[in-house]
Amino acid sequence: AYLDFAREVSEGRYVPTPPVQDHSAAWYLSAAICKWATSANVLFGLAPGLWPVGDLVLQESALHSGLLFCDDDAYEQMVTVKDGHVYTPLLAEQKSWPWMRIYSRNWWNNCELVQQDIGRFAYRFSRISDNQSNE
Repeated sequence: AYLDFAREVSEGRYVPTPPVQDHSAAWYLSAAICKWATSANVLFGLAPGLWPVGDLVLQESALHSGLLFCDDDAYEQMVTVKDGHVYTPLLAEQKSWPWMRIYSRNWWNNCELVQQDIGRFAYRFSRISDNQSNE
């Protein structure tokens, strides 16, 4: 299945589609984060992840993207605990994709702290992008 997906992407035939959601869109952590990013006028692009990996895509340019993993449906539907905590982050690191995991309990307990964490991630991410573009 992954090889078919990789072939579709490399041939330019892959068209991202939003995942089917069990709840209303506002119920998900990724929706709350997008709403915050829109209302706070953050300095980076943040969009729902339409790729099979990552719930949100932090995008600074067409070439540089970072992933935010939330505990939304994709997390709940993982077959094993290792999938979300080992294999998915390992895949992101192997692909040199900057990533960050966000838990809804942290958002609901102290969303300002999580917002600061996302801002720091975006800043580190922009520094990585700058260094890569200078090489």
